Amino acid sequence: MAGITFKDNGEYKKRVSAATLRDIEGLDVSECGFCRDVSGDEKGCKADLKLFTKHVVVVTEQAPTEWDKMLKGGTKAETLVKTITDELGKGADIKVSMASFPFATPFTECDVIVFADKTAPYLRKSVSLSDIPSLVADLKAESPTTPNALTTAPAFALMCSHTKRDGRCGYAGPVLADLAQQEAIPNLIVGKISHVGGHMFAGNVLMYDSTGNDWFGYVTPDLLPKILKREWTPTITDLLPKILTGRCLFTL
Repeated sequence: MAGITFKDNGEYKKRVSAATLRDIEGLDVSECGFCRDVSGDEKGCKADLKLFTKHVVVVTEQAPTEWDKMLKGGTKAETLVKTITDELGKGADIKVSMASFPFATPFTECDVIVFADKTAPYLRKSVSLSDIPSLVADLKAESPTTPNALTTAPAFALMCSHTKRDGRCGYAGPVLADLAQQEAIPNLIVGKISHVGGHMFAGNVLMYDSTGNDWFGYVTPDLLPKILKREWTPTITDLLPKILTGRCLFTL
């Protein structure tokens, strides 16, 4: 793609963990890696994703490589994703996803994190099926009745890592998550999220912080630190129209 050099010199493989190397083992680097051909994409990422009022993330301790392609594997977290989505109904402007947090975080299986407009993300611990009616009521309300604001963790970087949904995300996501964690940015929580759309733009990085709620595509190991730190150098500013999938959450 004009303006973006997709390359895979393998340098990052020297920096990521053995676990990450196992996650990407068997994926064709020429089709899934950072050297794949994107030269035909002159427009870059289209900022045409649906506008959501909230993004609900169900925490799972299951590794992304084991996630069912359509999240119908029957685990507790997958069941929560399906049930919450069904309860919200078709056409809801609330997105529901699943994510794992393999690095040290306060989250455990079936916790639910809610990203909402103009408020700190909030958490509901250990959600069960019996909790869903009250959770959905909160989601549909202007203000939640039982918020637990995550004021000590104001920034999130979520990398699409849904291997069985698309190998490009299965390759880019684990690599970028590993490298992001190594940046050791204060108060940044790094996670791996299920399919959010636009897997042809992998690596996909969702940044939720006080600056905004932005989704980026075509993120490479070279671009990642600048995206995480919001370092808009002239070069990055020139690239933004092509790599910004959209500020697709909430109202502006």
